[in-house]
Order: sequence, then structure tokens, then C-alpha cells
Amino acid sequence: MTDTSTLTTAPDEASFGDYVALLKPRVMSLVVFTALVGMLVAPVPLHPMVGFAALLFIALGAGASGALNMWWDADVDAVMRRTRGRPVPSGAVAPDEALAIGLAEVPLGADAPLEEAHAYAARLAAGPGAVRRAPRLLRENVQRDRAAALDAEVTTQLACLTGPDFREAVAATLERREPVYVGR
Repeated sequence: MTDTSTLTTAPDEASFGDYVALLKPRVMSLVVFTALVGMLVAPVPLHPMVGFAALLFIALGAGASGALNMWWDADVDAVMRRTRGRPVPSGAVAPDEALAIGLAEVPLGADAPLEEAHAYAARLAAGPGAVRRAPRLLRENVQRDRAAALDAEVTTQLACLTGPDFREAVAATLERREPVYVGR
């Protein structure tokens, strides 16, 4: 017979699974998936390595926020039946350790791709008129009632979906080339 007692962790020692749970991988996967879909449907091409790096740093940022959230809400999580088994409230991971892990990941996820993100945002802003119309529409809709705001939104979306910039975005995507927008 093989002795497996050395393969289990001591009750006061966190397991690898506890550290993975600390990063809230289900929430992290949703954030990464949402970012991936945004990158795939963006009207501007994105270099695959830039996309991979962005997804990696987004995952790190999401993991950091999960660890910091678990540290911050440990007292509340300890009294809720659904959350009392999480690593910090259950005592598997010390609160100070969760805070340190969350803070250590923040710089990795926050600033690393910032320059590339700014350049990408500038390319998007220079693109179709829809991107430029959105801030104005948001400002104007604050002053409107719900029905008028929805009407304005529908009108703007229809103008964007039937305009020359939309047609150019679709053609450029299908032809795998840089789009040339006219601002309408």
C-alpha cells in the first residue's frame, strides 16, 4: 500500500485550489471572454500578440480584484451560507495573504498594456461616427425621459448601421484591410 498522507495538505495550510479559488476563476473567465469578443468584433485590426497580452493582463487584473474582493468581504462572507466556504472566510488563506496577492497582481494587470490600449482607443475613436456619437448621445439622454432616450438611441443606431462608415467597416473586415472612414 502507498502512504498518501504526504500528498494532502495540513488543515492550517492553503492548497493550490484555495489560491485558485481566491482569484475567482469563474468571474475572471467571464471578463476575459467579454474582452475577447470585443477584440474580435472591433472594427480595427489588432495584432495577435497585443491581443494575447491584453487578455493576459485583463485576467491578472480580474484575479487581483477577486482576491481583493475576498479580502474586503471576508467578514460578510463568513456569515453567509453560500460564501462561508471561500478561502478567506474558511481560514484556508489568511486575510493578509489575500490582500498581498491582490495588491501584487494589480500593477501587473493595470499599467502594462496601457500605452497600447491608448493607441487602440485612439484608432477606434478615429473610426466610425458611432464612436464619436456615443458620448454626445449619453449626455443628451440624461436630460430626456426614457421613451425619448430610447427613440434617440434607435435613431442613432439606425443611422450608424445604414451609413457609409458601417459599410466600410464590414467591407474592410471581410477584405482584411484597414478601413477608411468618412465620419458618417
